[in-house]
Amino acid sequence: MKRTSGLILALTAALAPMALAQNPRIAALYPAGAQAGKTVEIAIRGGGLAGAKRVVVNGAAGVKAELMGSGAAVDDTIRPLFNAKCVTCHEARSPDNRTMSPEQWAATVDRMITARGADIKKDDRDKVVSWLQARARAGQVTAKLTVAADAPPGLREVRLITEQGVSSPFLFEVSGLPEQLALPNASLNVTLPAVINGALTQSAQRDRFVFSAKKGEGLTFNLKAYRINEQCPMFFNPVLYLYDSKGKELTKSLGKLEIDPIVEWICPADGEYTLLVRDLLWKGNPASIYRLAMGNLPTDTTLPNLVARPGSNISALMGNVPVEARVARDAAGVTMVPTMLGDTPVLVRDLPDGGGPVDAVELATAVSLPAMFSGRLTGENQVDRFRVRALKPGMGLELYTKRLGSPLRPRVTIKDAKDAVVQTRVMDGDDELRMPGCFPKEGEYVVEVRDSAATTGAYCWETIGAGIPDFSLTVTPDGANLAPGRRAALLVRATRREALQEPIVLTLKGLPEGVKAEVGVIPPDDDKALILITVDDKAALGGGTITVEGTTQLTDSQGNVKTLKRQARPIELYRTQNNNVRPIERSAAFIGVAREEPPFGLSVLGVESLDLGPGKTATVTIKISRPTNGRSDVVISPLGLPPGITINQGAIYVPGNKDEVSFTLRGTDGSRYLGTRDPKLPPLKLVFVGTTGGRNADAPTDSTAPITITAPREGGIKIGR
Repeated sequence: MKRTSGLILALTAALAPMALAQNPRIAALYPAGAQAGKTVEIAIRGGGLAGAKRVVVNGAAGVKAELMGSGAAVDDTIRPLFNAKCVTCHEARSPDNRTMSPEQWAATVDRMITARGADIKKDDRDKVVSWLQARARAGQVTAKLTVAADAPPGLREVRLITEQGVSSPFLFEVSGLPEQLALPNASLNVTLPAVINGALTQSAQRDRFVFSAKKGEGLTFNLKAYRINEQCPMFFNPVLYLYDSKGKELTKSLGKLEIDPIVEWICPADGEYTLLVRDLLWKGNPASIYRLAMGNLPTDTTLPNLVARPGSNISALMGNVPVEARVARDAAGVTMVPTMLGDTPVLVRDLPDGGGPVDAVELATAVSLPAMFSGRLTGENQVDRFRVRALKPGMGLELYTKRLGSPLRPRVTIKDAKDAVVQTRVMDGDDELRMPGCFPKEGEYVVEVRDSAATTGAYCWETIGAGIPDFSLTVTPDGANLAPGRRAALLVRATRREALQEPIVLTLKGLPEGVKAEVGVIPPDDDKALILITVDDKAALGGGTITVEGTTQLTDSQGNVKTLKRQARPIELYRTQNNNVRPIERSAAFIGVAREEPPFGLSVLGVESLDLGPGKTATVTIKISRPTNGRSDVVISPLGLPPGITINQGAIYVPGNKDEVSFTLRGTDGSRYLGTRDPKLPPLKLVFVGTTGGRNADAPTDSTAPITITAPREGGIKIGR
C-alpha cells in the first residue's frame, strides 16, 4: 500500500465519490495479522457485507482464505423511517460508511434526540436503533486465514466478494514473530520479541503489556494503525506510554510515522516494565485496530541501498538483522520487494548502481551517467553530495521519497565543475521531485541533497533523459461495482520515459463471467486510454480482482525488437471527512457485479462523435434517468479529455429535480494535431461519469457511452443518433 499523486489530483473532480448506496466496505479486520505457519480466525466489520460469498487475498503468495460466516439479515423496511428521521444528522446519516458497535449506535441516536433536539418519538427511536444495531451485527463476517510457514512477511490486501460486488480492501500483515491478542483494559504478560494485535473498541480503554528487560538492552515498540488503515485518523489516534515497575513514566510517543507512535528505548536497569496503549482523546471504536511489534527490532525496514537491477539478488542488513531478497525479472520503477522483515521499496532499473553520497566530493571520482543512487539523511542539517559526469547534454534526474514511504521533502541543488549553481528545486506537493535537463552540457557536476524541513529519511534518484525508453501505468479508480446492464469507465494513464513514442496496447485479465471490457490502446499522441466495462443483464452477482497490463515493442538501431510489459498500479481515491482526497495504491484492481440498481443512469443526447480543432466549440448534453420517485443528486464529470481539448467545467452538480446538464468543449491551439493525425491510430475517446456523493471513491455509479473526438469537419458536430 502506497500513497501516490500526480495524475490523481487532476481526476479528483471527475472521479470523486462514486459509490453505490450499498457499496461494500471493510472498515475493520481483526486481528490484522498472523505469524507465518499459523492459522487465525478474523472478524471483518463494515457496511454492505451481507451476502458475502468468498474472501480474496491479494499480494504475495502464502495466505489462503476460507469464509466461515456472516451476520444475520437486516429488515430494510425500517430504512425509509431512518431516512426520514436521521438522514440529515451528520453522526448517523451514513450507516454504510461508519463502523460502530451496537451500543455506540444506540448512544448516537439518543444523543441526536437529547442534545440535537431530533423529532423522534420513542417507538420510532426503538425501530431506528434496532435497525442500526442489526446492521452493525450483520456487518460482521468471519473468515479463516491460513498462513504458510514459508509465506514471505509483509502486507496483503483482504477483500470480500458479496452480492453487492467487491469490497474495499483491508491490510493483513504476515510476520515472522510470535503473536498474541491484547486483553482489553487488562495486562498481558509478553515475552519479547513479539507482535500484539489489539483493538481499542471501548471509550477510555487502556491495554497494558508487561515484559522483562535487561540493563543496556535496546528495545523498540512500534505501533501500526495508520500504516494498516489510512482512514483511521478520523477516529483513532494511538499513543504509547512506558512505565517502570513502580508506575513511573519513563517515556512516551504521541506519534512518529504519521500518527503511528514509536518508542526507541535503552533499558536503564534489570526489571519488569509496562507498556500502555490508549487513544489520545480516549475514544473507542471497533475499527481502532493496531499491531504492536515489541523487541530488539529495526523500525526502519528500508534497505541501506535502495536501488537494484531486475532479477538481481539482495543481501543487506536492516538494523542489525541480515536479510536476503530477490528482485523480479520484470520489475521496473519503485517496487516493493519481500524480505524476512516485510516488504521494502527498491528502485529497479537496468542501470548501473552509482552508490551513495561521498564525504570529500572534491576528491571523489565522478560517476558516469546514466546511473542510480541512494542515500539517507540522518541529521537535521545534513547535506549529501554526489559527483557525477554527464556523457551527453540534456540529461536530468528524478528523486524518490514518497513512494519509499519517506517523510523527506528534499531540496536538490546542481552545481557545475566551477561550483556555480545550475539549478535548484524543492519538492512541491505530493509529486516526486523531477529535474529534467538539469545537466545541460557534457561534463562533471555535483548533486547536493538536503531536506527543506530538516526532516530525516531515505531517498534514491536516477538519471532521466538518457535515451533508455520505458513506461509505467496507473488505473483509476481501482475498480467498479456495477449492477447488471450498467456501464463503467476506468482511466489508464501512462508515464512515458525517455521520449517513448510507441503505442501501448492494454490488456485486461481476470474478468468475472458475464462482464465485458472494451480495452483500448494508448496512442503515441496521448498519455491515456479508457477501459469501458459493461455487465450483462444475467451476470452472476459477486465479481473478483483483475489485472491491467500494457505492452509495447521497441526496435533498436540494429533492428532488434524488444517487448516491454508493465502492470498498471491500481489507485483508489478515498475522500476524507474534510473533503480531501487520499490517493492510495492498491495491490489489485477489481470488478464487482452488484444486486442493487444505482439511483440514476447517464446517456448522451444525439452525439456519437465531435469534430474539434483550434477555436472550434461543441456542446454535449447529458441526460440523467432516475427511477420513479428517484431524486438523487448527481455530480457529472468528463473522463479522458484528449490533449488540446478544454471544457467549461470540470464537474457539474445536478440537483434531484433536474434531468439534463450541458458541457461546452473547445479546441485550443494544442488540438491542431487532430487534423494531421494518422487514421491508423486508435480513436481518442471521452466519456462522462456520474457520482452520488459520500466518502468512498472506488466505483463509478454509471458512465455514458464513449464519444469519439475527431479532426475538424464542416458542421462542427457529427450527429450519430
